[in-house]
Amino acid sequence: MVLHMNTLPCVIMMLAVCAAPTSQPSPGGTNVEAVRKVITEGRLAEGMELLVQAALVTPEDPNLGDALAHVTKPQYFRLDPNDRKRVDVAADRLLVTLMEACQSRPSPRRSENLVWIAKDIGSLGLAKERFSEGSPFVRDLLNAPCIFKDARYQLYLRLAAFQLYVRDCYDGALDMLDRAQATAVDSEDFQDALLQIAWLRATYMFDHEGASDQVAAALYRVIQLDRSNGYKSNQALDFLGQIALSKGHVDEARAYLALAGRVRMDYMLRAWSYEKGLALALIRAGYPDSAIEYLEIAYGNEKKPVGETLYGLALGYLAKGEKAKAKEFLKKYLEQDDRLEADLAKNLLSTLEQVP
Repeated sequence: MVLHMNTLPCVIMMLAVCAAPTSQPSPGGTNVEAVRKVITEGRLAEGMELLVQAALVTPEDPNLGDALAHVTKPQYFRLDPNDRKRVDVAADRLLVTLMEACQSRPSPRRSENLVWIAKDIGSLGLAKERFSEGSPFVRDLLNAPCIFKDARYQLYLRLAAFQLYVRDCYDGALDMLDRAQATAVDSEDFQDALLQIAWLRATYMFDHEGASDQVAAALYRVIQLDRSNGYKSNQALDFLGQIALSKGHVDEARAYLALAGRVRMDYMLRAWSYEKGLALALIRAGYPDSAIEYLEIAYGNEKKPVGETLYGLALGYLAKGEKAKAKEFLKKYLEQDDRLEADLAKNLLSTLEQVP
């Protein structure tokens, strides 16, 4: 398969069916909301301990499942050692508490809460012994009859993500996704599982094979299957643009970047964009204007500026020679929580401050 501009209309047609994103468990207005407020105020250790108590009292609370949804690894690693230990101990107790609640009185809500909390705790790298290779906790999760079918499907998806992003285990992730497909409760779940599998294979190939036509074909398959929120289509288009750029097709790369923004502007950039995002690739290749246009739209659409967007804009304006704009966005970037490149940004800003 040869990548060229006349493939773009087909891609646009594939993306026409993308709809709005689905939501996580719905709010219920109970005591978990107060716990979440403590966590968002930065008192993570205290919040985790209170969350254990909330799980003991109200394991059916619909807020419980996403109580940790907005906790980030930087929040955890900024804690002092004593508070990190408190968070780890509380995370372990929370898993045990929710598992016992499911086993004592199974219900769809309790099983959903357990799966969502296990997903977030695993993603944050907490309670590591519960998720280690051959862990009885994971075995019990996979086999527990108290995990209802819909929650079991979600569990496989979450364990696949854990295998991939925490353990860096491609085969383990693919195994969990195959189980998810076999457990799909309806046609929409089945299609979503197919999309997850296609995405895993395409991105694995992209990372290991680079700019090949076979990888491009796998990415087109992802776009064909993406019928939900366009998030994976957005990233697939980003990767397709990088393949085009590596072949010297700059206009095609720019077109893919613009199309990615039309699909899902609220998912424009995440942490992976620092190392292999198309916007940064265009800046490095000497085409900052296209990247700046994309990033400025993202910046205008974000309710709270995303660190990657601000850092990308700083690099883009610096590449154009607009040092004042670069300094402006570097300063804004350093005010954010998600500062994955904080040291580099500080050094760059310090250098710019010394230059007239």
